[in-house]
Amino acid sequence: MPTEDINAMGEMNNTWGVCGFSSALYALYEHNPSLRAKLTSGAKIDTRFAAEIKTFLRMLEAEGDAKMRADIEQFTRSFGPKWTGFTIAGYLQTIDDEAERLGTIQGNITKNLSIALPPHALVAYLQKVAGFPGAKVLRDPLGGMFITRSTAHEQIVGLRDGIKTMYNGLAHWVYMKNGVVYSWAKQFVGLQSLLTPRTNYVGVACIIELV
Repeated sequence: MPTEDINAMGEMNNTWGVCGFSSALYALYEHNPSLRAKLTSGAKIDTRFAAEIKTFLRMLEAEGDAKMRADIEQFTRSFGPKWTGFTIAGYLQTIDDEAERLGTIQGNITKNLSIALPPHALVAYLQKVAGFPGAKVLRDPLGGMFITRSTAHEQIVGLRDGIKTMYNGLAHWVYMKNGVVYSWAKQFVGLQSLLTPRTNYVGVACIIELV
């Protein structure tokens, strides 16, 4: 994919906290040429993100997966006072209100649609919506702890910031392929370039393999 196109996939994470969906869409657009074309010629990126997120949340609702919805709500609330009252119902209503305000899927969304995905929720999105049925979180089979060992050339990596405690301190998702890391509409060589002192991240919380 041309550099300018794949970098555009990360623009929304500069203004919204949607790193889980952003990382998944990096992978999706890397693998799906037809969707890649839509990125450059179709609706604006913010409305595409909103549509993807809404599709996934409505799917969880239709499946009656109350546990995963509750986990997403709890994880999002853990990111600070701004999200203390976060609910998926309220979030979906915000998307619907924006759609009504715009009157078209081609408009610009002004609301901050931040939402945090736990590892198992991101895997569910990858498997059921994004077209990666073999996506899986790596875990130590004995202790159930997240591990950082992986030989896959394509991964979604969860970084920890040393402050948060949920999901092994998970604070941010990035997409990595062949050692190049994609996040915030930029590219970095190797995970080390995203760790302290350049950012607030101090290590790896977990890895999702795209297989």
